Amino acid sequence: MPSEPIVYASAKIFSGVGGMTGGFSLMAFIKPKGIWDAAMHGSVSTFAGVVFSGPVLKYFEIAPNDWEFQMMAGFVIGFGAWFAMSAVANFFQQNEGKDILTVASQTKARFNKPAPKAKPKPKKKVRK
Repeated sequence: MPSEPIVYASAKIFSGVGGMTGGFSLMAFIKPKGIWDAAMHGSVSTFAGVVFSGPVLKYFEIAPNDWEFQMMAGFVIGFGAWFAMSAVANFFQQNEGKDILTVASQTKARFNKPAPKAKPKPKKKVRK
C-alpha cells in the first residue's frame, strides 16, 4: 500500500517536469518579454502539465503511472498551454481600449470570411 502514494507523487513530478520542459522549449521560438513573463509562463505550463496529463492519458487509455508517458503528456500540454496563454494575451493587448461589441463583430467577421484561393503556379518555360 505505501507504494501507491509514491507512484502517484512521482507521476505528478514527472508530468510537472514535462510541462516545464514544454513551456521552456517554446521560449526558444517565442521570446518572453522579461523574467517575470518567463516565470509566469513556466509556472502555468508546469501547473497545466501536472493537472491535465493524468486525465489526458486516461482518455487515450494509456498507463497513467508510467513516467515516460507522464513526461510526454506534460510536455505536450505545457507547450500548448504556453502557446494558448500567449495567443490570448496578444489578443487582449491588440484590442485594449476598444469597445467589446466592436471587437466581437470584427472577430466574427474574420472567422466568417472565406479562405483565400491559392494562386496557380506559373508554368516553367522549356528551352529547346
